[in-house]
Amino acid sequence: MSNFLNDYNPLVCTDAEIALLRDQEIWKTKKKLTTKIDNLLGQIEAEARHRYAGCFENLSGLKWRSKLSRGEQYEGYPYRILDAPGHFHHNHLSAVRNFIWFGHYACSYLLLKGTSAEIFKKKVSGKLSVRGVQISICTDATPWNHRFEENMISLDQGISLISNHEFIKLGLKAELGSL
Repeated sequence: MSNFLNDYNPLVCTDAEIALLRDQEIWKTKKKLTTKIDNLLGQIEAEARHRYAGCFENLSGLKWRSKLSRGEQYEGYPYRILDAPGHFHHNHLSAVRNFIWFGHYACSYLLLKGTSAEIFKKKVSGKLSVRGVQISICTDATPWNHRFEENMISLDQGISLISNHEFIKLGLKAELGSL
């Protein structure tokens, strides 16, 4: 009787890849690490809900929604995304996105488009500044590119983008290990 895995799906790997595949400690560590990250994001969601749900619901008229997304392939690396709150409709976007990108960094974004972006623009036109925190603003044509260093500039440099962009994406970046 032949081994169907070898007959139909030959796995061609280097010796180093086979060693990694067989190393149980790597997979146990990855599981422990992702559980810790998911727990951290759960704590962030609970604290944000406690502090801001009433304010968000009063301002937006929307119920608080949150969603945790997991993936293995954002440009080849695993990631976790927590949208809390997160409302995504065709021409309306209102979310706080916490993004942890393994091997890179963590960041938090305020994403606004449509009605929420217009309200934001009216409220903060020329008055947005936060002392001691480096806030960045997205210069990209889409809010879905999360490469911080490629599409974000200092808010001081890009404050005019708030009135010119179809969406608003403000972000804070943290190095992994400083969370």
